[in-house]
Amino acid sequence: MDWIGIPRHWPAALVALLGVIASLSSFDHARNAAKERVSAEFSAHAANSARTLQEALSRYEGTVEGFAAAFPYRGLDAARFHAYAQNIFQLPGMLQSGFQSLAWAPRVEDADRAAFETEAGAERPGGFAIRQSTPGAGLAVSPQRSVYFPLRYFEPEQADAPVGLDLSQSAALERAIASARPVASPPKRATYGDDASLLYVPVFPAAEPGHNVLPVGILTVRLSFGSALGAIIEGLEPTAAGTDFYVIDDAAPRGQRLVYAAGAAADRTEGTPTDEAAALVAPYWSAPFRFAGRDFTLILRGTPRQLNARTAGAGRLELAGGLLMTLLLTLYLVASRARAARLRELAETLQREAAVRRAAEQELRLLQAAMDRSSEAISLVHPSGRYLNVNDATCRQLGYSREELLGMTVFDVAVQTTPQNWAERWQHHKELGSSNFEGQRRTKDGRMIPVDITMSYFRYGDNEYLFTVARDATIRRQIEHELRTARDLAESANQAKTNFLANMSHELRTPLNAIIGFSEVISSALFGPLDARYRDYAQDINGSGHHLLRIINDLLDLSKVEAGRLELRDRPVAISAIFETCRRMVADRATAAGVALDFGQTELRVSGDELRLEQVLLNLVSNAVKFTPRGGEVRVVARLEETGEVTITVADTGIGMAPEDIPRALQPFGQIDNSLSRPHGGTGLGLPLAQRLVELHGGTMSIGSSLGRGTTVTVTLPPERTCVQERVAEGLIAS
Repeated sequence: MDWIGIPRHWPAALVALLGVIASLSSFDHARNAAKERVSAEFSAHAANSARTLQEALSRYEGTVEGFAAAFPYRGLDAARFHAYAQNIFQLPGMLQSGFQSLAWAPRVEDADRAAFETEAGAERPGGFAIRQSTPGAGLAVSPQRSVYFPLRYFEPEQADAPVGLDLSQSAALERAIASARPVASPPKRATYGDDASLLYVPVFPAAEPGHNVLPVGILTVRLSFGSALGAIIEGLEPTAAGTDFYVIDDAAPRGQRLVYAAGAAADRTEGTPTDEAAALVAPYWSAPFRFAGRDFTLILRGTPRQLNARTAGAGRLELAGGLLMTLLLTLYLVASRARAARLRELAETLQREAAVRRAAEQELRLLQAAMDRSSEAISLVHPSGRYLNVNDATCRQLGYSREELLGMTVFDVAVQTTPQNWAERWQHHKELGSSNFEGQRRTKDGRMIPVDITMSYFRYGDNEYLFTVARDATIRRQIEHELRTARDLAESANQAKTNFLANMSHELRTPLNAIIGFSEVISSALFGPLDARYRDYAQDINGSGHHLLRIINDLLDLSKVEAGRLELRDRPVAISAIFETCRRMVADRATAAGVALDFGQTELRVSGDELRLEQVLLNLVSNAVKFTPRGGEVRVVARLEETGEVTITVADTGIGMAPEDIPRALQPFGQIDNSLSRPHGGTGLGLPLAQRLVELHGGTMSIGSSLGRGTTVTVTLPPERTCVQERVAEGLIAS
C-alpha cells in the first residue's frame, strides 16, 4: 500500500484538493448563474412592464391632448363646462379611475383682472377674486402680475374648492406652456380631498402653438396617479406570487416618492412603509418610464423565499460531477506517475515555444512600428510580385490603404514593371543583390510620380524576398531641372561675355594704341613746338590711355583665363628681376602717395611665365600702395619654405578690410566700398586676376586682413616650380 503515500504522490493530492475547490467553485458559480438568470428574468419583466406602462400612458396623453383641442373655450360658461366635463368622465378607459376632478383656468391679463373678477363673481354668490396659496394651505388675494391663470370652473365642484387660485406660479405649468404638452405636478396636498397630482393641459388658439405663444387657458385634471397606475397594471401580465411591485416618482421629495405598491408589499398588514424605503431594499430591478413631463421608475423585487425557491437545487449537479471528475483525475494521476516527468518536459517545451512565439511577435510588432516611423516608402515583395508588407509611408505615397496594397502586386503600381518582364527583373535583382534605379509609380488617383528605388534581394529560410525603399523624387527632379536650366543660362551668359571680350581685344586695343601713339607724338613736339598747356593735355591723354589699356588688358586676360584660352610660357624666372620691374613701375606712384616701398633681397628662381608673374605682383603692390595712407609702408618678401614651396608676401599698413569682406574682394568687379563717393579708384579686377594667374601656375593666394591694421597677401607656388639649385642650396633635396 506504499503507493498511497502522500509525500510520494503529492501532485495527486494537490489535484484532489484543487478538484474539491473547483467543484465547490463550480457549485458557487452555478448558483450565481441561476441568480443571474433570475435577475435577467426580473430585469426583462421590469422593462416589459415599464414599456407597457409607457405605451398606455402615451395613449392617455394623446387622449388628454385631444380633449384640450376640442375644448369649447369661446363663450364658455358654467353649464357648457359641466356638459363638457360629464362627457369626459363618461368615457371608458383604464385611467378613468384616476380622474378626480376637472378644472378650467383661463388666461387673464392684468389689465382685464378687475373686469374678469366682476364677471366671475356674478356667477357665484360669494363673489370671486384671483388668489394664491399661502404656506398654511390657505388662500390669499394674489398680488399684481402681468398674466394670471385663475381656477374658474370645477367639475365636480366641492364646497371648499380653491376657486380663483392662480396657477401661474407653478413650475409644472411653466413647463407645460413652454412645451405645449400636458405636464403633471408632483403629488401635493390640496385644499380639499386627498393628496393628488395636477395634470396641466394648455389650450392654445385654433392655430398651431408657436414660439412664445401663450395658451388661452389651462385645463387642470386632478389625478390620483396610484389609482390610475393600478388600473393599467391590472391589465398587465400577472406578477409572480411573492413579487413586490412599486412605482416611484423620481422628481418627488425624498420620502414622498412612492406612488404605487402592489404584490407582496400590498398584502402586508403590518409594517407597510409609507415612503420608498421598502422599494429600494436590494436586490431589486428597475426600468424607467415617463408620463406628462415627469420621470418615474418601476421597481420589481422578489421576496427572499421566492428567490431561494427559484435557485433551489442549482449547482448540485455541478458539485457532484466535479467531485466525480476529481476522483477520476486523482486515480489517473496516481496510475500515470511514471509519465509525470514526460509531461513536465512537454509542458516546459510548450512554454519555451510560447516564449519564442511571443518574442517573435514582439519583434514583428517592433519591426512594423519602425517601418511605419520611416518617412521612406518601404515594402516587402513576394517572388510572385505580391506585396507582403508595406509601411504607412507607402500608403501615403500611393493613396491606398494597407489592406488594399496587401491585395495588390507591383504590376498595379510600378509603371516600368509588367508580368511579362517580372521574371527577368527578379533575376536581375537577385544577381545584383542590391541596386538603385529611378522609376515611376502610379497612384490610386491615376497620377504618375517619379521615385528613387533601392531594391535588395535576400533569402530567409527557403523563401526569397525583395525589400524595396522608394523615395518620392518629384522635388529632387524639379530642383535638378531648375539647377540645369540655371547652369545652362549662366554658362551661356558667361560664354557670351567671354567670347565678346576675347573677340573685342583687337577692336579695343587698336584705337587705344593710336590714341597713346599720337599723344606721345604731340607731347614730344615732333612737328614743332607746342604751348605748355597743350603738352600737359597730351601727357594727360597719354597717361589716361595707358591706364585704360591696363584695365582692358586685365579684363581681357581675366576673360581668357575663365575661357581657358590663356597659355603660360614657362621658363626659369628670377624673382629679384620681377621685384625690380615692379619697383620701377610703382615707385613714382608710391612716392607721390607718401608710401614707403621695401622689396626684400632674394636669390630664388622659379619656373613660370615671367610676364604673368610680374602682372600678379604689380597688381598686388599697386593695390597695397593705393589703400595705404600717407606715411605707411608696403613690404614685399620672398622665401623658400621647408616643404619646397616658394611664398611671396605683400604686406601693407593700409586701411585693411573686414574678414567677411575678403571673399567679395576676390570676385571680379568686387568692391568693398561701392558708393559713388568712395575715395579709391579701381575696377575690382586686380585681386581676382592675380588669383586666377596664380592658380594657373598651380599655386594658391590667401589674404589676411583686419580693419585699420593693414592687409597681407601671400602667393604660394608649388614645390615643382621651385628651381632645383635653390632647393639643393636650402637642403630640401639631396645633391
